[in-house]
Amino acid sequence: MKSPLAPLWQRGGWGDAASPSRSPFLQWYFLGAGLAQWSAWQASTAVGIALGTQIPPGWALDFTVALTFIALVVPALWILQAVLPR
Repeated sequence: MKSPLAPLWQRGGWGDAASPSRSPFLQWYFLGAGLAQWSAWQASTAVGIALGTQIPPGWALDFTVALTFIALVVPALWILQAVLPR
């Protein structure tokens, strides 16, 4: 039995996904997943930069906080509406 103080990947807590003996293509899987996440991050950053220039300079920082709150709450309300019984 492995020590509970051993790292998770040595204890098999990740389902041995980090074990190179599982698949010879595992590094390509992680490379593809990493590139997909990096691309999404870069694209969303570019969209944020483009849309951020559309906010008039006269609006205070308080307004951007309100926009962020709205962006977080609206999707949560849609999920809540789908979950609640009618």
